[in-house]
Order: sequence, then C-alpha cells, then structure tokens
Amino acid sequence: TDEQINAILQEFFMQKQKAEQDKAKDLCTEKELKNQEFFMKNKEEKGVVTLENGLQYKVVKEGTGTVKPKSSDVVVLHYKGMLLDGTVFDSSIDRGVPATFPVNAVIPGFSQVLELMTVGSTYIAYIPSELGYGVRGAGAAIEPCSALIFEIQLLEIQNDTEEVESIDATEKTDNKTDKKAKKYFTENLNNTTKI
Repeated sequence: TDEQINAILQEFFMQKQKAEQDKAKDLCTEKELKNQEFFMKNKEEKGVVTLENGLQYKVVKEGTGTVKPKSSDVVVLHYKGMLLDGTVFDSSIDRGVPATFPVNAVIPGFSQVLELMTVGSTYIAYIPSELGYGVRGAGAAIEPCSALIFEIQLLEIQNDTEEVESIDATEKTDNKTDKKAKKYFTENLNNTTKI
C-alpha cells in the first residue's frame, strides 16, 4: 500500500540523514583536534595576539589611518582566505579587484578583526571554526568545522553618508566593488555560527 511505501521511504531517509550527521560529527571531532593543536602552537609565534574567544591575529603592517571600522560601516579591502593547510579558497588579491562589503555581513571572526584595523593595515587573522562557518561549512571549499586564515588589507572605510577614510587611490583598483566576494560573503552569512 501507499502507507507502507511512505513508511519505508521515511525510515530510509531518516537512516540516511543520521548516517550523514554521524559522519559530519566524526569529521568535526577530528578537525577540532587539529584546530586546537594549530591554535596552541600558533599562539607561541612571534607577534600573534590571542583574544579571549580564541580568535588570533598578527599585525603584518600597521596602517597610518586613525579610524577603525564599526559594524555598521562598509569596507573596501583585499583579502586571501585559506584553510589551515594553506589551500586558498578565495582571494580578491588574485583577482586584482578589491572587495566591498558591510563589516557585519561576514563571519564573526573576520568582522572582529576588521574592527581592530585602521586604513592601510595588513593583518593575518586565524579564525576558529566557531567564529567562522562552524559545523555547517561553506560549500565544497570549506568543510564543516574548518578553522580559517585570512590575510586582510584594509583599503577604505565608508559609512552611510560619506567616505570616512581611504588610502591613496593608486593602491587600489578604481574602487570597484568585487561582486563575487560580496556575493560569497553574503550568501555564506547564513552558514555562520553566532556566538
């Protein structure tokens, strides 16, 4: 009967879903151990600052600006996103076009580091999984529970009414919005783990 077929299908899909959840849980357990090892070693590296929530960053170059972006600001920047093994999953640097997006439209760890920077700064951010894409991951490139590394160069801060501060225009590419980066971050915002 149709009821029996539906019951069998429902049972099948429930078992399949449980198997996928168990596989993701095992993957996360393994990744979290590797992440913890990385962050423990990394905090001993010269110049690395560890914040209370586990976020780490290193100042490569301090900017000459005086203003730091707020969560309500829009920023123009170059970035390179990497996994702990060095695999690059996204890079405005490689595309040669700066990205433009709201500070509050990216993963929590990225936003937090942006709010520490001044225009002209270059930081390396080491973002724990729970301040990144968490257990959901982000597409095929970023598996669940992946810690991330971002090299970030802040080029400009904008607010709702005016440009707040920017570096010399020759250091950026015509102030173009990197639509791919904006789309990537805003689409994956739903995959973030809020703390």
